[in-house]
Amino acid sequence: MLGRHRRLVLSGALLIALTVSNTVLAVAPEIKDGGKFFSADAIRKANKEIREIAKEYDRDLLIETVMTIPGDQAERVKALSREERARFFRNWATERAEVAIVRGVYILVCKEPAFVEIILTPQGRKAFDKESFEKLRALLLKSFHEKRYDEGLQSAVALVRERFAATNK
Repeated sequence: MLGRHRRLVLSGALLIALTVSNTVLAVAPEIKDGGKFFSADAIRKANKEIREIAKEYDRDLLIETVMTIPGDQAERVKALSREERARFFRNWATERAEVAIVRGVYILVCKEPAFVEIILTPQGRKAFDKESFEKLRALLLKSFHEKRYDEGLQSAVALVRERFAATNK
């Protein structure tokens, strides 16, 4: 019990210190493959590239995959119209990007129901016009539809790097 109390006190002190110092802790930009789409080698390569992107361009790429929607919402979401489902995933991905404090591009991939959502934060919007955003979406959808997940991951990371490089000149 005493150990739990100490952890709570330390957690509270850390939160106060971070608030006072105005420091924001973001989630490390990386692949979070809860949906088990990618090989270990593809994740390792992509994470290395994503860390380089963060260092070079001070922008993030966070890709999260999930097996399904949490809780008992999956069946409800499957029954939604195409537009309602898109709105659900857009809202969910936006919330996850905000919680992770993403400064760039956040990609959420759900296995069941199948869906890919891309969120551009203000730092990401500077690098992606409508055409390049649609190119990113199309390459992910095509490679995932063809079950070429590792290839889609590598292509997405390369395109994000290319867009950040183009706007950093």
